[in-house]
Amino acid sequence: MGITTKTGDNGLTSLYGGLRVKKDSPLVELCGTLDEVVSFLGLSKELSSGKKIRNLLSQIQKQLLIVCGEISLTISVGRTVKSSGQIKKSINSEDCDELEKFILLLEKNKSKKIKNFNLPPSGLKHVYFDVCRVLVRRAERRFVTAGKIKNAKNTVILRYFNRLSDLLYLLSRGYRL
Repeated sequence: MGITTKTGDNGLTSLYGGLRVKKDSPLVELCGTLDEVVSFLGLSKELSSGKKIRNLLSQIQKQLLIVCGEISLTISVGRTVKSSGQIKKSINSEDCDELEKFILLLEKNKSKKIKNFNLPPSGLKHVYFDVCRVLVRRAERRFVTAGKIKNAKNTVILRYFNRLSDLLYLLSRGYRL
């Protein structure tokens, strides 16, 4: 199958579960925001020199794709991903714990603690991390909206978004692994 299907020319798109929805639906908005985060994380990864941080960003990119598939299927089909048999992975508490581990490591490695909200330091890497943070916050809001419309089962996703935005905040402020 080619990339051009022409099935979206009338303003509808297909979700992972096969459901057709309008392209401006809250769920499509959420998936679009996650797509933006994944892209900007790719830019951030290219600008990062440390192997640990590059590996972490790759892992997060993959997890966000899992989130996108999971919420598309869960919300569109109205059942949990684990019972659907169509997705082998979902975001879980261990993924959140892993982000928390990196947050603690970043905070431990920085001598000066954050006392109030501040601007990121100069440099493209810091700005891209901050853009990622803002986009994750938007995804969080879109997830809540989409969950009101359909039954969003995996509430761990909200926790994951919160931890990820905290991590990105620290990275945007120059914290290092």
